[in-house]
Amino acid sequence: MIGALWGGAVVAVVAVVAAVAGCWVAAVLHSVPAATGDPEVAMELDGLAGRRTRRLAVAVVDLDAVASVRSAFIRADVRTRFEVGSVTKALTGMLLADAIDRRELSMDTTVGEVLPPLRARRSPR
Repeated sequence: MIGALWGGAVVAVVAVVAAVAGCWVAAVLHSVPAATGDPEVAMELDGLAGRRTRRLAVAVVDLDAVASVRSAFIRADVRTRFEVGSVTKALTGMLLADAIDRRELSMDTTVGEVLPPLRARRSPR
Protein backbone atom coordinates (compact mmCIF):
# COMPACT_ATOMS: atom_id res chain seq x y z
CA MET A 1 0.00 0.00 0.00
CA ILE A 2 2.77 2.46 0.91
CA GLY A 3 4.66 1.53 -2.27
CA ALA A 4 1.60 2.30 -4.38
CA LEU A 5 1.19 5.70 -2.70
CA TRP A 6 4.89 6.45 -3.10
CA GLY A 7 4.77 5.47 -6.78
CA GLY A 8 1.72 7.68 -7.33
CA ALA A 9 3.51 10.62 -5.67
CA VAL A 10 6.54 10.15 -7.92
CA VAL A 11 4.32 10.11 -11.01
CA ALA A 12 2.57 13.29 -9.81
CA VAL A 13 5.90 15.08 -9.20
CA VAL A 14 7.21 14.02 -12.61
CA ALA A 15 3.99 15.26 -14.24
CA VAL A 16 4.26 18.65 -12.50
CA VAL A 17 7.93 19.03 -13.45
CA ALA A 18 7.13 18.13 -17.07
CA ALA A 19 4.27 20.64 -17.17
CA VAL A 20 6.43 23.44 -15.75
CA ALA A 21 9.26 22.61 -18.16
CA GLY A 22 6.81 22.56 -21.06
CA CYS A 23 5.45 25.99 -20.11
CA TRP A 24 8.99 27.38 -19.83
CA VAL A 25 9.96 26.01 -23.25
CA ALA A 26 6.75 27.40 -24.79
CA ALA A 27 7.43 30.82 -23.24
CA VAL A 28 10.99 30.85 -24.59
CA LEU A 29 9.88 29.77 -28.06
CA HIS A 30 7.10 32.39 -28.17
CA SER A 31 9.00 35.25 -26.57
CA VAL A 32 9.00 38.57 -28.36
CA PRO A 33 12.32 39.38 -30.01
CA ALA A 34 14.01 42.57 -28.91
CA ALA A 35 12.97 45.69 -30.77
CA THR A 36 15.35 47.19 -33.31
CA GLY A 37 15.76 50.78 -34.44
CA ASP A 38 16.18 53.92 -32.38
CA PRO A 39 17.51 52.75 -28.96
CA GLU A 40 15.22 54.94 -26.84
CA VAL A 41 12.08 54.07 -28.82
CA ALA A 42 13.11 50.38 -28.96
CA MET A 43 13.48 50.26 -25.16
CA GLU A 44 9.97 51.70 -24.73
CA LEU A 45 8.60 49.28 -27.34
CA ASP A 46 10.19 46.31 -25.58
CA GLY A 47 8.31 47.28 -22.43
CA LEU A 48 4.97 47.56 -24.24
CA ALA A 49 5.06 44.52 -26.52
CA GLY A 50 3.60 41.25 -25.30
CA ARG A 51 4.11 37.61 -26.24
CA ARG A 52 1.20 37.81 -28.68
CA THR A 53 2.85 40.63 -30.65
CA ARG A 54 3.35 39.47 -34.22
CA ARG A 55 4.75 42.54 -35.96
CA LEU A 56 4.99 46.06 -34.69
CA ALA A 57 6.32 49.34 -36.04
CA VAL A 58 6.33 52.59 -34.09
CA ALA A 59 7.34 56.06 -35.21
CA VAL A 60 7.81 59.03 -32.91
CA VAL A 61 7.57 62.39 -34.69
CA ASP A 62 8.92 65.54 -33.05
CA LEU A 63 9.33 68.35 -35.57
CA ASP A 64 11.35 70.43 -33.09
CA ALA A 65 13.97 67.69 -32.53
CA VAL A 66 17.20 67.25 -34.47
CA ALA A 67 16.03 63.78 -35.55
CA SER A 68 12.39 64.61 -36.28
CA VAL A 69 11.35 60.97 -36.88
CA ARG A 70 12.59 58.08 -34.76
CA SER A 71 11.34 54.51 -35.20
CA ALA A 72 11.57 51.01 -33.74
CA PHE A 73 10.37 47.63 -34.95
CA ILE A 74 9.55 44.11 -33.78
CA ARG A 75 9.69 41.48 -36.54
CA ALA A 76 9.40 44.32 -39.06
CA ASP A 77 11.44 46.96 -40.83
CA VAL A 78 10.82 50.07 -42.93
CA ARG A 79 9.67 47.93 -45.87
CA THR A 80 7.08 45.87 -43.94
CA ARG A 81 3.52 46.43 -45.12
CA PHE A 82 0.70 46.64 -42.60
CA GLU A 83 -3.03 46.55 -43.18
CA VAL A 84 -4.54 49.86 -42.18
CA GLY A 85 -8.01 48.51 -41.39
CA SER A 86 -10.16 50.80 -39.29
CA VAL A 87 -7.25 52.63 -37.69
CA THR A 88 -7.89 55.70 -39.86
CA LYS A 89 -11.17 56.40 -38.03
CA ALA A 90 -9.37 56.75 -34.71
CA LEU A 91 -6.60 58.84 -36.28
CA THR A 92 -9.13 61.15 -37.93
CA GLY A 93 -10.88 61.62 -34.60
CA MET A 94 -7.60 62.37 -32.85
CA LEU A 95 -6.63 64.90 -35.54
CA LEU A 96 -10.04 66.57 -35.26
CA ALA A 97 -9.74 66.76 -31.47
CA ASP A 98 -6.25 68.25 -31.80
CA ALA A 99 -7.44 70.86 -34.33
CA ILE A 100 -10.33 71.78 -32.03
CA ASP A 101 -7.92 72.06 -29.09
CA ARG A 102 -5.75 74.45 -31.17
CA ARG A 103 -8.94 76.39 -32.05
CA GLU A 104 -8.42 75.79 -35.77
CA LEU A 105 -11.79 74.02 -36.07
CA SER A 106 -14.97 73.57 -34.09
CA MET A 107 -17.43 70.71 -34.01
CA ASP A 108 -19.66 72.86 -36.24
CA THR A 109 -17.01 73.45 -38.94
CA THR A 110 -18.01 72.00 -42.31
CA VAL A 111 -15.69 70.42 -44.85
CA GLY A 112 -16.71 73.18 -47.28
CA GLU A 113 -15.35 75.80 -44.89
CA VAL A 114 -12.00 74.05 -44.70
CA LEU A 115 -11.79 73.10 -48.38
CA PRO A 116 -13.63 75.89 -50.25
CA PRO A 117 -13.17 74.38 -53.75
CA LEU A 118 -15.38 71.48 -52.63
CA ARG A 119 -18.23 73.88 -51.83
CA ALA A 120 -18.42 74.94 -55.49
CA ARG A 121 -18.62 71.31 -56.67
CA ARG A 122 -21.47 70.37 -54.37
CA SER A 123 -24.21 68.65 -56.31
CA PRO A 124 -27.77 69.95 -55.95
CA ARG A 125 -30.19 67.79 -54.01
